[in-house]
Amino acid sequence: EITYGDWSSDVCSSDLAMKGLDAIKHFWNIACNVESKPFNMLEIGPGYGGICEYVKMLHGTNYYAIDVNPLFKCDTLYECDGRNIPSQIPCNLDLVYSINVFQHLSDNQRTSYYKQIFEVLRPGGGFVFSMFALTPNNFDKPYWHMSDTKGKFLCAFFNQFTTVVDVFDLKKELESIGFEFHLLYELENSCSFLAVKPNNL
Repeated sequence: EITYGDWSSDVCSSDLAMKGLDAIKHFWNIACNVESKPFNMLEIGPGYGGICEYVKMLHGTNYYAIDVNPLFKCDTLYECDGRNIPSQIPCNLDLVYSINVFQHLSDNQRTSYYKQIFEVLRPGGGFVFSMFALTPNNFDKPYWHMSDTKGKFLCAFFNQFTTVVDVFDLKKELESIGFEFHLLYELENSCSFLAVKPNNL
């Protein structure tokens, strides 16, 4: 079963609907105000740096970003190969954040990142991300009109076709790595997720 906002008490309060910047602010608050330490964040696929500009306003923040095609200047923005987190990114991160990036990656690229994200997060740290996703509410919609020979639905980005993840398959994969999985919210054809590295590791 997939639950919406089913938070454990040490992650956040059950009535917190974390969306976008709220997710960043939540994990920043835990690091800086509850634990009195710097907030360490990695963004995968930062685009033109909108999140970077927001994070600059949060005191005590160490912001890092990776992209296959960096589009803005930042001392802690590193070019990557679309599969691996570069060695310049420190471990013990509080948050890894990525919006509408993973839908453009292959299954193998996604899995590679999931495993490495688990390794670079500190216990209790979170991975907040969104992407196209199949759910019981949208699996029969007309925008999923392409599929491969195995019956998996595809999405198109210019001339690139990638697999649309099924939320139940995603939950199973992330939990097999060791994450606690939460579905934050669902839009018409995409979802936002939170994967937490348990505190007892």
